[in-house]
Amino acid sequence: MYSHRIVLHFPKDIVEQPLICDLAKRFDVTFSVLRAKVDSSAGGMMVLGLRGTEQTVREGLDFLEEQGVRIEPLQQDIRVDSEKCTHCGACVGQCPTGALYVEADTRHVVLDSEKCIACQQCVPACPYGAIFVAFT
Repeated sequence: MYSHRIVLHFPKDIVEQPLICDLAKRFDVTFSVLRAKVDSSAGGMMVLGLRGTEQTVREGLDFLEEQGVRIEPLQQDIRVDSEKCTHCGACVGQCPTGALYVEADTRHVVLDSEKCIACQQCVPACPYGAIFVAFT
C-alpha cells in the first residue's frame, strides 16, 4: 500500500464540486482529511493523506490537476524558527505523533517532518511563536 500526504488548493469556482469523492470512487484511493479550510467565495485548502497503489494515487492526482486543483507535497508544513526557539519543549507534549521531540544529546527540540500530520497543536503551545505553518 502506497501512502502520500499532499496539500490541495482549490480555486473558488470549483470548491463546491465533489472532487475528493470522485477521487476515491474513480481511482480506488482512500483518504484522510488532516486539515481543511474552505470558503466558497475565496477557494479552499485541504491537507490529505492518500492511500492506494502508487499508480492509482498518481492517476488520481493527475485527475485533480486537470480539474484545476493545485497540488503541493506536504513537506515541512510545520516549521520551527531556529532564531526564536529556546528549546523549552512546551510543544513536545502537544504533538500526538511524536514528530516533535527533544534530542537526547543536545537537548534541542527536533521536528521529524515524516511523522508530522500538520494538526497544528504545537503552534499555540509555543510561548515564543517559533512554530508556524508554512503551507497556508
